[in-house]
Order: sequence, then structure tokens, then C-alpha cells
Amino acid sequence: MLNAFYTSLIHDSQVVILEALERLEKDYKGGHREESVASIERIMSDEAEDDDAAWTQILRDLEDVGVSQSEAIGYREVIVDWLVTAINEGRLQEQEPTQDVESPEAPSPDVPSTATPRASCHSDASTLSWAPSQRHGLHNSSMISRQEQTTQIDSSSTGPLISDTNAASPHTLPSIPIAKQGHSEHQLALAPRMPLSQVPSPEVPMQPVNPVSRPQLPAACVNPLGFSNGIPPITGGLEWTAQQIVTAWEQYDFDSAEKLLVQQLGAVECGQTAFSGIQPDRRVLRHLIGVCASFTGQFTKAKRLFESVFNGIYLGREDLDEGDIAAARWLGDACLHLREHHNALLAYCVAYEGAFGRFGLSHERTRHVANEIRVLDHWLFAFGRIEDSFQLVDDPTDIFVSRHTVEKRNLIRAVKARIYEMKDFNFPGPPTDQYLRPAFTIGPRPQIGIMVSKTLLLAPPVSVSTWPLLWDPTFSPQGAAQLYRYMNTIQIVEDVMPLIERPLPTNHLGRSKILQYVTKRGSDWLIGSVKKGLREKGIEHTEHGYEASIVCCLNQRRNGFVFFEGVVINFRRLQFRNVHGIRVSDGQWASRIFVRTLLGQARSAIPQRDSANFRNMIKDILETAEAKAGDDVR
Repeated sequence: MLNAFYTSLIHDSQVVILEALERLEKDYKGGHREESVASIERIMSDEAEDDDAAWTQILRDLEDVGVSQSEAIGYREVIVDWLVTAINEGRLQEQEPTQDVESPEAPSPDVPSTATPRASCHSDASTLSWAPSQRHGLHNSSMISRQEQTTQIDSSSTGPLISDTNAASPHTLPSIPIAKQGHSEHQLALAPRMPLSQVPSPEVPMQPVNPVSRPQLPAACVNPLGFSNGIPPITGGLEWTAQQIVTAWEQYDFDSAEKLLVQQLGAVECGQTAFSGIQPDRRVLRHLIGVCASFTGQFTKAKRLFESVFNGIYLGREDLDEGDIAAARWLGDACLHLREHHNALLAYCVAYEGAFGRFGLSHERTRHVANEIRVLDHWLFAFGRIEDSFQLVDDPTDIFVSRHTVEKRNLIRAVKARIYEMKDFNFPGPPTDQYLRPAFTIGPRPQIGIMVSKTLLLAPPVSVSTWPLLWDPTFSPQGAAQLYRYMNTIQIVEDVMPLIERPLPTNHLGRSKILQYVTKRGSDWLIGSVKKGLREKGIEHTEHGYEASIVCCLNQRRNGFVFFEGVVINFRRLQFRNVHGIRVSDGQWASRIFVRTLLGQARSAIPQRDSANFRNMIKDILETAEAKAGDDVR
């Protein structure tokens, strides 16, 4: 529903008019519409609220930028409100670059003139903003020396300012001051300077300016995604922020990269452009913010962001472009991390449908998505479970909520039929029973670079085929599916026997050294103590479906990436002795896997699935429990 609402806003007449007004604002700043500025002042004045001639001039200007008169008349109040705000904020004043060297042919800025005061493109916009009805009284009496102008600029420009970079563009035409009536241009240029102390006071004093104040973006622009993380406003141009993003990304500091990307998107949403005069693609920025959220473990936020990347409101193969396919794959990964398997299957089916329509059935990318769907089906009985859910409830998914339930159901059925059409050894048929132990496995995803280009942060992609990060090369659908199967996401045995009642496997005395902790207190005490310690530590765990072990799901963070990893605590009994012990495995399944080609040969911290820290924690838990039990006996 939000996606459909956003699409309707794009084509709304009011949005079109506001965009046209922004284009007119740039013309006013460049001095290309002098008669329009005068008309605006007449509209804003108290003496002529309904000046038809002035309003007619505004209508002509809007027609020049593609807004019909009927549309403008229907939104007159919106236009007038926008003009009032722009006038009061000084956004419609012409801007000219400050000159360091005086020309004998140009009038001195220190000489009184009837020219409208103009703000430097590098100065605070509020420096020369005042009410329209007060401007004319300042034209003949307000004189500011170049030295004071320079002082104001230097004191308020301790860092890059937020401004429309078009105003500072070298292509902006400088405004030519108008000579005072009754004086020749030569006389005006040679007029003696008046000391600053002798400058007459203006009839209406200007508002004092904070020397360190900077213009800031509105809150809605700074934080366009509604995040409540206190993101500060962008303090430099898009180029500077883009460089900061690339630097943070190269260091795998995805938390900082995400904050900077949110700032970049906020500036773009408010109309800021790069030096080239163009903007980056907002869909690309949202996609990259979602990537950062996924890498840092904010999967709920990533899910919302990847949904917002979708360009249309339909899921048909002809309606999906490269960005939609990439967003669907990342969306499926985020949902799988969240154990929302219905959502993950639907997202992967959308990605498959888009790849099938764009690349064909035999393309490598299409086959990779098909294999990942098969893994979900074989290990989590995904198709059977979602079909049952569709029969029990109207819609078991909570993604693509603006799409009709029938469309989702038909899409899933069509994808299931298509991926199981090929029946051979490499492509087994659908699972017939969720209790059967799966044998179908796939390899890791194809490795692609995870670095971002500064070019994409400043300009739209050349084509949709250059969309960044088409999939997550670190994510392992097979590892995630296996982990969640053994975490009892689905029932994998018909009759579940409690672990405490199962006979423990026996280790020979020669293999006693592989046990990392042994006790004579019995298996009941050992299993109960481990479970109690895991609960106190807040570690998610469950009894294995049919083995004498406990499966733990660890929330890991390595090399800047957050993922889930499964570790197994096996319980054993020693032969000929009433001694029981445990053996903690290394990482068995992980939702992310890393290879050196991804993180670089120079990085030494490549995860080896070593669970030494977790193993030591379990030993400490049992030693503490046994010491406490001994004290209780005494």
C-alpha cells in the first residue's frame, strides 16, 4: 500500500508543480527572470494582494517549465504559500560570486545603488533575507564594505555549506548591478568610498546573523526514511559525502556508511545536486542503505528498505527490472535471517520470475535462484508449508502488501512448476515428506565485488544492467536453511523424545580426551546445567530432533558482518564408568560464509568457524554449577 501510495505521489499534480517551482527558483537565482521577481514582490506586498498582472507573469513562468494554467490556478494557494516561504528565506534572490579584484568598469560594491541586494553564492542565505515590503527602503541606504562581506563569509564558513550546488556552478551567469538613476556608469564606478562608520542606518534594521550558523536541511529531508537514530544533517556537498561513504565501505565500517548514505539520500530528497548538476538514483541509495543494514544485522530495517526499492506495483516478469531483481534477492535473504520463510520464498520467487523474464530459463543467474528455492523447499518444506498457509489464511506473507493475494499465490505455483520441470540427478523433484532427511545441497553463491563506486553515489547508473550489488555474495541460503531446520523451525521427526530420556552414545576410553568437560553427577544434571546456563546467557538453543545434543544459534559479528551460526553441544557417556561429558563442535552451519577472494588476501581474520570462545563459556558454566552443587552438598 505504501509503494502504491508513493507511486501515486510521483504523478500527483501538486508534486509536478512543486518540482516546477524548484526549477523556477534556480532561474530566479541566476537572474534569468527579472520581471518575474518583480511580479512575485507585488504578489507578496500588502498593497496589491490580487495583482492580476503579477499573477499572470507567474502563470507564464510555470507554463515555461511545463505546468498548464488550469493546473496552476487549481493549486494557487500552494504556489502562493511556496512563494511566501521562498521570499522570506531569501531563496529567490539573485546570486553572484564575490569578486576579489575591482574592475574600473564595474561599480564598486561600497557605493549606494538602487540594485536589489544580492547574496553571495557562498554566504548564508539568511544574511540578506528580509520581508518584501521592507526591501525598497534598504536599496538607497544600506551599504556594506567588501571587507565586512569577507568577514561574514569567513566567520560563517568553517566547513562546507549546505547549498544547492547549482548556485555555485561556474555556469551560473553573474548578475550585473544596475547603475543609480542620474549617474553615468563611469561616475558610479569612480564614486568615493564611504567609511563604514558613516554608512547611514537603514530604515528597517536587518536581522542579526549568527556568524557560525549554517543553513540546514529540514528534518524531513535530513531523515527521509523515518529512522530515529539522530542522523545529523549533511555538512558538505554530495561529492564530499560520497567520498566518506566509499572510505567507510572500504574499511567494512557499514554502520558509518549507512549513516552517511542516509544523509546523502536526505540531501537528494531536498533537491541538492552534484557539481555536474545531476543527482544519484534514489533507488540505488535506498538499496545501498539496505545492504548496510543487512551487513550490520538490522534485518527488519533492511527488509523495509529493499521493499521500497521496487519500482512498480506488479510482480510480473515483464514489470521487473535489474534493480527489482536485486532487491528481491536481498529481501529474501533478510527474511530468511528473520526466519520469515513464507516471505523469503515469495521474495526468491519474484527474483526468479524477473530473472526468467529478463535473462531466460538457462541463464546462470536464473539457475542460481532456482537452486536456492529448491534448498528452501527440501530443507524447510517451503512450498508445502506456504500452500497450506494460503488455505488456512488469506495471505501468510507480509511483504508486497499492495499486491493481491491471488497474484502472489499464482506466482508461487507457477515458479514451483517451472523449477521442477527438469527431473534428473542434478535437479531432484519436490520433497514428498518434511520428515525425510534432505540430501540436496548447493555450493556458495558466485563471488562478486562488494565495494561501491563513487560514481553511483553522485549520478544515476548508466543503465539498469550496472545496478550495484546484485546479490549478497556472503549469504548462504543452504547454511541458513540447515540451521533453522535443526533449530526446530519445522518438525523433523514425528515422535519427539525429550533429550533427558534419550540414551547417550558411548565413547571408548581411548576417546575420552575429545570430551571437553566430564562429570560424575550424571546425565540429568549435566543436561540441565547446560540448559540453565544457556538461558541465563540469553543464548537461543533447542534440543536436536533425534540426536543426543543441543543446537545453539549464535549471533556472530566478524569483519563487520553480522550473521547467525549454529554450534552443537554433544552429550556422551564414557565406557565402563559412570562418567558423562560434552563435546562442543565448531560452527556447523552459518548464514554467511566468507572466502579470501571476497575479503581480500591481505585480511587475516577470515572466519574459520572456530568456537573456542563459546566452548570456554560452556566450561565456565559447568564449573560454576558444579562448584555450587558441591557447596550445597557440604
